[in-house]
Amino acid sequence: MTSNTEFVFPDGQGPVPAHEHSNGGGLVADSAFVADTAYIGRNAKVSGNAHVTQYARIEDNAHVFGNAGVTGNAVVSGDAWVFGEAVICDAAHVGGHAQIVGATCIRGNAIVNETPLVIHLGNKQIVKTPDWLLCGTISRSIDDWIEAATEEEIDREAGVLAPLLRFILEQEI
Repeated sequence: MTSNTEFVFPDGQGPVPAHEHSNGGGLVADSAFVADTAYIGRNAKVSGNAHVTQYARIEDNAHVFGNAGVTGNAVVSGDAWVFGEAVICDAAHVGGHAQIVGATCIRGNAIVNETPLVIHLGNKQIVKTPDWLLCGTISRSIDDWIEAATEEEIDREAGVLAPLLRFILEQEI
């Protein structure tokens, strides 16, 4: 694709060459990569070195930038921002006014509609919203974690963060 305009994205990089994406018409900086199969809605933006691949969808006023990636059937919508080294994958949905930043990975069927609490230690992470908790490779509603998580599963998925995960699950929702 060729550049047809310069645009000032809200990521502070100044005016950069950009073009409308062929699937949805959203604005994509020439420095970013967006697959033809991905959808970028009319008011959505992708900039920096971000990658949007496969059948991912960036909708509404959402913005993906920095070195972030959105892949699979993931959706970023509303006024959400995904940036830094964040990855949204599988069938995860980030929306509302959520800001997903850093090395955070939202996966599975997670639904994040506000900026979550993210805790990293080594290669483990816990991502918590009022309704959802992602730990290791398991993404569940808080209620499902409380009802279904075994001690072995908590130890395996959370590793060094297991005591913190147990504490989080014991708190009032």
